[in-house]
Amino acid sequence: METLNPNISVNLNPDLSINSLVDLKARGFSVMRSAHVGNLQPYNMALAQAGIPILSVDHTITGVDKNYFPESINTAADTMQVAQLGRLVSRTTVSENIDNLPDGMTFGNLDDLHINAVKMAIPGADIFTNTEYLRKNESVAQEIIRLGAEVVPGLFRRAVNPEGLTFEPSSTVNLLATHGVLQFRDDPRAEETAVLIPNEIDIVINFVIEALTTENQTQYHLSGPDMVTYMPTIRDSLDAIYAAIKTSATFRHKLPNTIDVQLVLSTAARFATTMMRRTQLDNLTDAFEELKRAEVESAQLRSIFFKAAGPKDMKAKDVMLNTIKCNQRVKQEIFAETCTQIPELLVEPRLHGYLTQYDVINEGGLYVSPLNMSLTMTELRALRSQINDPRKHRS
Repeated sequence: METLNPNISVNLNPDLSINSLVDLKARGFSVMRSAHVGNLQPYNMALAQAGIPILSVDHTITGVDKNYFPESINTAADTMQVAQLGRLVSRTTVSENIDNLPDGMTFGNLDDLHINAVKMAIPGADIFTNTEYLRKNESVAQEIIRLGAEVVPGLFRRAVNPEGLTFEPSSTVNLLATHGVLQFRDDPRAEETAVLIPNEIDIVINFVIEALTTENQTQYHLSGPDMVTYMPTIRDSLDAIYAAIKTSATFRHKLPNTIDVQLVLSTAARFATTMMRRTQLDNLTDAFEELKRAEVESAQLRSIFFKAAGPKDMKAKDVMLNTIKCNQRVKQEIFAETCTQIPELLVEPRLHGYLTQYDVINEGGLYVSPLNMSLTMTELRALRSQINDPRKHRS
């Protein structure tokens, strides 16, 4: 018998690797990454190459999204603005005065530009816009939107005007009744006024669709840097919307009382680069493994020495400690040097300079380190933290 209080339980799970997520997907679980339309960072491309679906939010704003910079074509070395600022991405076209688009890229819709580039960079990537996802699951999405407007009307705050600019109408719910939501207009790109789905309702739609599709209570959702931060602040809204669904939706009996979402912060899985830069990345991961091996061997040597009669021989002790110190210094210097050869790994969040799908197109494809696939997100984060400041490995 189901318990009371239907809810969406969201729990951080840092102890999964990309390989384990691929295995979970093969076993029938929903495994999905929700990113934004724009310039993908290496961790997103690594997930795409592994076969994990990438749902790309296309109702972000050009010039405002400082993770994906949708208004421009970015590479590790350059940035080229290709669209107007302050516009809804799905309603924005590439500026026709751009005369040096990359080979194979054409003028047209901004979201198509970036997503087609991902497909060129990573053939077979399962990447699609939020609009495509919602229209594919329209009956479920529409019903959840209707229930959301009844239960949490205050969440409906934004709309888009015919020029592609967002605004806050005096009554978004009334506007919803007369104009509907953006994604379900006859032509979502048409220059018409429409309501934007609140983030909380969009998230519930995603979780519910995945639960219905897989018929499984548990699902795995891969987060970028923001979702893990704001998710705790919207849980009450998620639960209120889901309770209404479990009470009134026509498909309520197909849903579990609790949807268990394992939220995986995936930003640390960034040990991916272009085929042209493969050697530098391999050198870095090899040097890191050598450094870790040297630390283990040093600990073992100390243990053996101090368990024997060695501690009584101060000269032998000094020789042993100096040997360990010299060996570690060599490994540390090699590691620090290899870090400087792949500076794109040192780019801080919300800054330009990271590798994107456009680098991958220009430099022979995507290369993903085996460590990026096999280490858990916790382990990758630990490795990433050491690369942040390679100087700390110098003696």
